[in-house]
Amino acid sequence: MVLLVLVLLFKDFLQLLTILTALPLSIGGAAVGLLAYGAALDMSSVIGILMLMGIVTKNSILLVDFVIEKRRHCCKV
Repeated sequence: MVLLVLVLLFKDFLQLLTILTALPLSIGGAAVGLLAYGAALDMSSVIGILMLMGIVTKNSILLVDFVIEKRRHCCKV
C-alpha cells in the first residue's frame, strides 16, 4: 500500500528506490545497536524498530521532495 502511494506521488522509480533504500539501513543500524548493548530482541525493541522505520521513511520522503523542489526552481543540489 505504501509502495503504491509512493509510486503515485513521485512517478519515478529511482526516487522510490532512494526512499526505500533507507529502510534496510535503519534495520541494520538497529541490529548493531542491539548487539552493542547486548539487548534482546523483545516486543519493545520490535516496536522501536517499527517506529524507526516510519521516521526514516518520512525523512527520506521529505529529503527527496526537497531535492525535487530545488531542481524545479533551477538550483543545483
